[in-house]
Amino acid sequence: MENESKFFKIYFILVIIYSIIGLSNSIFSGMIETYGQMPNLLMILASIFSFLIFILSIVALVIFIKNKFAKITLVIPIYELVTAILMGIWGVVIGVLSVVQANPIDNQSIPLVMIIVGFLTSLFELVFSAYVLKKYGFNQ
Repeated sequence: MENESKFFKIYFILVIIYSIIGLSNSIFSGMIETYGQMPNLLMILASIFSFLIFILSIVALVIFIKNKFAKITLVIPIYELVTAILMGIWGVVIGVLSVVQANPIDNQSIPLVMIIVGFLTSLFELVFSAYVLKKYGFNQ
């Protein structure tokens, strides 16, 4: 149970870091029109971290269920998996639409509603993960 408790803490701390990156990404995305394109290095690091969170969410789900952690601890791993899958589908749809319409994605601005949704979902991840970590992180 010691290793699972360490994984629990590490996982939720990484999700908090991930949500802070998401918040800053949303804020930065809103300023792209003013300051230019988002740096490629930031986009690559965010993509790698997103993939890491996806894999860790699968592992977390298995560990949390196997060790009968409180059901509230399952919310974030399930949320991360569903979000990643939906975003993958959304990316494919946007890609196909841009090819069909012969409208390259490179020069399109990000719709304000997507920036707001990204900000709010990252804020949810941050607050909920901090709550779960505070409530269950040091008692496991």
